[in-house]
Amino acid sequence: MDDSLRGKLDFIFFTARLREVERHNNATRTRKESVAEHSWHLALVSWILQREFERELGHALDLEKMLKMCLMHDLVEIDAGDPSAWGSQLNGTDKVRIEEDVAQHRFSPLPDGLGAEFLALWHEAQGLTSHPLLAHPRHHPHPMVASLDGQGPTLRAPGPDRRGHHRTRHRPLSPKLTNYR
Repeated sequence: MDDSLRGKLDFIFFTARLREVERHNNATRTRKESVAEHSWHLALVSWILQREFERELGHALDLEKMLKMCLMHDLVEIDAGDPSAWGSQLNGTDKVRIEEDVAQHRFSPLPDGLGAEFLALWHEAQGLTSHPLLAHPRHHPHPMVASLDGQGPTLRAPGPDRRGHHRTRHRPLSPKLTNYR
């Protein structure tokens, strides 16, 4: 097997570990969601609702790019973990630094231009470039849709939670969907 194929397969095997990383959100009322479930569902929601988002935003979205970003935006959490937005001991600067280090370490060695593509898409998904739209946490349609069906996490009003941590609402990507219920 050549080195290029070996590098790709090793990375694919590495990404399978995303199924083992738990998020701080619930998938249902009784079970935590894995980061892999989150990424898959975010990609599916983004694909299905693409036209709705385009109508509301007034411009076309690059579906292939959007799906790639949704599927890979949290891969760094295999090594970095998924620190809770509400209870993490990490400050934002530390989290960004750790995730950037992991991204460089994991994506850069990928062969055939994949490393550069993964790094560029990951930076974009983190809001470090101009097109983070659906993959960036501020714009996730995933929590909004999950809260609409009553099975997943609910979106709560901004303000302190029961532990006194400040909570903010995701910026609505789709006012029509936000007001669905």
